[in-house]
Amino acid sequence: MTIWRINSDFGFRQSILFAAVSLFVLGAISGNIGLEHIRRYLGWLLAGSLLLTIATLFVGTNPSGYGANLWLGCCGIYLQPSEPLKLSFLLILTNLAAVDTQRSPWSIPLGIIAVLSVGAILAQKDIGTSMVFLAMAGGIAVYRWNKWQTLAIEASLLAMGLAIATNFVPLVRQRFETWLNPWQDVSGNSYQTIQSMIAIANGGLNGRGPGLGFPTVVPVAHSDFIFTAISEELGIIGALAVLMLFFLLVFIGFEIAKFTPDRWEKYIAAGVSIYLGAQALTIIGGNLNLIPLTGVPLPFLSYGGSSLAVSYGMVLLLYFIGSRPPAAALAPTPSSSEKGLFFLFASGFLVCAFGLGYWGVIRNDQLLKRTENPRRGILESVAQRGAILDRANGAIVSSIGSPGSYQRKIWIPSLSPIVGYNIPFFGQTNIEAAYDDPLRGERGYPDLQLWWSHLVYGRPPNGINIRTTIDAGLQKKLVAYYGNRVGAGILLNAASGELYALVSTPYISNDQLGAGKAQLPEVGGPLLNRISMGVYPTRILRNMASEIAPKAQGTGQLEAEKWIETQLKANTPKIGFDELAYVEPGTFTPLMAARLFSAISNAGTCAGLQFVSAVESPTEGWVILPASQMTPECIPPVKAASFAEKHSTSSSLFWSATGYDTKTNTTFYVAGTMPEWNGTPLTLLVFYEKPYSSGVKLELDRLFLELLTQ
Repeated sequence: MTIWRINSDFGFRQSILFAAVSLFVLGAISGNIGLEHIRRYLGWLLAGSLLLTIATLFVGTNPSGYGANLWLGCCGIYLQPSEPLKLSFLLILTNLAAVDTQRSPWSIPLGIIAVLSVGAILAQKDIGTSMVFLAMAGGIAVYRWNKWQTLAIEASLLAMGLAIATNFVPLVRQRFETWLNPWQDVSGNSYQTIQSMIAIANGGLNGRGPGLGFPTVVPVAHSDFIFTAISEELGIIGALAVLMLFFLLVFIGFEIAKFTPDRWEKYIAAGVSIYLGAQALTIIGGNLNLIPLTGVPLPFLSYGGSSLAVSYGMVLLLYFIGSRPPAAALAPTPSSSEKGLFFLFASGFLVCAFGLGYWGVIRNDQLLKRTENPRRGILESVAQRGAILDRANGAIVSSIGSPGSYQRKIWIPSLSPIVGYNIPFFGQTNIEAAYDDPLRGERGYPDLQLWWSHLVYGRPPNGINIRTTIDAGLQKKLVAYYGNRVGAGILLNAASGELYALVSTPYISNDQLGAGKAQLPEVGGPLLNRISMGVYPTRILRNMASEIAPKAQGTGQLEAEKWIETQLKANTPKIGFDELAYVEPGTFTPLMAARLFSAISNAGTCAGLQFVSAVESPTEGWVILPASQMTPECIPPVKAASFAEKHSTSSSLFWSATGYDTKTNTTFYVAGTMPEWNGTPLTLLVFYEKPYSSGVKLELDRLFLELLTQ
């Protein structure tokens, strides 16, 4: 069914192949076709498989149209010769092991067969299948002769071969680089591996549910990554069930071998266990990035008629062997070699189980929040993301369209860098990132409703709206003043700390960036929220510092600058904006300055800044969020009053001051209502990269008066 979901054409073909193979198996059982009929044709079986495999080097093809030419095909029917070669290889090796009672595991026939078979596969550059062949040869040698050094020698030879191939075969080098550091090329060579990890994380413990995953996001999910597709839809629980079934097959094979009196059949049963365990661990380990990725099919589950037929052929062999009554005198005690091999496979499956837990639980949140995860965008096209509103519940950003085609739309483009971006493969910033859980519907609903939505629909409910403190009218006026200027502007309530208007220029509209139509301006930082991440030199505040600093610091210019820098960086609240992890000495951000200078209009008390004021709960309606705590007396009240009086304008309605830095060519303007103002106390800060002139202050005073009287 998973293959049907990924590709209906492949699913139809696989269903026909499954029916045909099932009929053959039933016919073989009912017709009593035993191993004695197969034994007489072993040489022809191996020769035919080997010749067909070699033929792929000359006339091989690939049904997908790209990749290695490992198939022979005609008229829409394809055969992968390496699959029947596995079966014939296994039968020949076990036959030699059964009749060769005197020779060592390094017998000439065994060596020739192993070299020819592995050589043909290596010539195809099929590293994964080569590893399976070596595992079968080494495993049978260990089981037959208890020569563990066989595996050590094979591992050494394989390591040497891979080291050479890494330098001369680009594909092998790429696979190793991806394995060692998958994050270095997340959208290129490592894309499959990264998406496999994210798919497992997306499945979590219980899975998205049958039919509710996104298997097509992972390339070749119907074949190489079928285990990943199962993990996403059935979760870690379902994936562990798959691991357990393969482990049981290995266990059953060894149990059958233990009770089988015929030497050849004993080795066949053990060999089938080795084959199924080795091939399953090879591809599952690659899906989990435990080993370099190799393109071998997962037995019984991956798409492919050749693999399906051989896998069922292996199980048919176990049936023939296991259906015979065991020898009464046969001791059931397993040999040390059998114990060792069984422990080796058990350890491999256990490591895979831990790998599932690591990606699906421990790294779950980190992986799902990565920008390379397209599933979030797919879900948000189906489940409507919550809107970000202004203080009057007018839309700043909302999702428009219908289920299956929802798109994010910004209605006040100037707030794009402030509210942030939410774009697949680009990422999230600012408010879209800080409030992602409620906006996406993952928080704010009762737990039972969230669980039910995930269980039934494989997604959260529609997102929850959030309300900001933005005043759309004031925002429009402040934006109109900036025009093409480069800088940042903040208008806030000096008492409550509510941010009424915010400007960060230049900016790129969310709509343009999401549609890939944005043309980046020549000036830097069009995606930067300069309010919280733009930095300006503290020296621009030099004159103001000496006027508002306490008396001891105000006696010296240097001491006053140190004092104001300390005050700027003290207790700036987290309000949902992306912020610099470290603000270098001698610099500050506009958000820091807004908190500090609001104190001049607020009797020396710094406001507790606030941007998101409420969330719309589906059960309680609008829930008001608590404001940030104010900082008492961050400027001495006497100093705040004297500064306001000294810089009051002719109208006596507000005060204003300016600063200018010649090195960065930045003008700074700050204004606020007088302490005795009876209306809403406002503070305005303007930063822009433009030389100061005599008319600038008058121009900005008029702007503040307009904002004040609106």
